[in-house]
Amino acid sequence: MVARAPRKRMYRTMQGRMVDIEKLRAANESVQAVGNMNVNARGDKLGSGGKIVKTFDQIQKTHDTKIEVTEDLNFTEDDVPRYPYLLKSFTREGKIVEEWEHEDGSIEEREVE
Repeated sequence: MVARAPRKRMYRTMQGRMVDIEKLRAANESVQAVGNMNVNARGDKLGSGGKIVKTFDQIQKTHDTKIEVTEDLNFTEDDVPRYPYLLKSFTREGKIVEEWEHEDGSIEEREVE
C-alpha cells in the first residue's frame, strides 16, 4: 500500500481570494488564542507573559491516563438498587476513584482516601 501525501486544501473567500488554511494555521500556531483559556493555537497552556507552561502533548498525557476497572456491578431486572449505589471503582493517576449513581441518573465521582 502506497502512502499518499496529504492534499493541499485551498479555500475561496467571499471576495474570491484563495486561502491556504494549513499554511495560515502553521504561521499562527504560537499566537495566543482568543478567549479565557490562556492557550495558544497549538493548545499549549500559557503562563504570565505568554510563556509556555505545559505543551499540548503533556496536557494530553494527563488526560489519556489508563483507567483500570476493579469492580463493575450489573443489576438484573429483579434487583432494585438503593440510591446512591456504587457503579464501579477504578484507579486514575494513582488514586482510587469510585463512581456512584444517583436516583436522577447523575453520576458522581468520589476519591477514596
